[in-house]
Amino acid sequence: MGLNVETSYKQGEKALNTVSFKVKLSQGEEFDIDMIDDVTEIALTELFITDIDISPISACKGLEQLHLSSNHLTELNLAPLSKCPKLQLLGLYGNQLTNLDLSPLSECSEFQGLDLSDNQISTLDISPLTNCSKFKYFYLTNNPIDRLDVSAFFSHPNLEVLELDSTLELIADAALEGSIPDSVLSNFADRISYK
Repeated sequence: MGLNVETSYKQGEKALNTVSFKVKLSQGEEFDIDMIDDVTEIALTELFITDIDISPISACKGLEQLHLSSNHLTELNLAPLSKCPKLQLLGLYGNQLTNLDLSPLSECSEFQGLDLSDNQISTLDISPLTNCSKFKYFYLTNNPIDRLDVSAFFSHPNLEVLELDSTLELIADAALEGSIPDSVLSNFADRISYK
């Protein structure tokens, strides 16, 4: 079981405030996880979590990384992440997520990477990521999704890794057809890796 919490707290700067997360495990156990509210990284991986209420995370203004990978999550409300402007990475690989609303991530001005590999996602709207100007990494392998509109990624000059399944059909908004220079398309194609 991996529980890793790193903080940026410096003694004497301010009073400690805590947040509490309600967690439910696949064995039916329920418990609370308490931590100080100025954590920079939360890693709750390989804990067999089936349900977690992350709403208290909105108090963690300095949160940079959230890892909930290798659990048994089937759904997750990302809305509280819109209150975490410094969030850079979100790791959700190895769960059983079927759908995910990415719109709260558009409020995270520092957001750089998302890993949704090894889930059960069949449809996904990535357009909210258009607002994340620092976005660099996106992993979506091993999901039953068969089509993905990648139009949102054309505006990301920083995109370094777009890792997808080789069977995934990439589509682009018809309104963009002909308006994207060949050099941009070529550069975009060079950043895609298929598994």
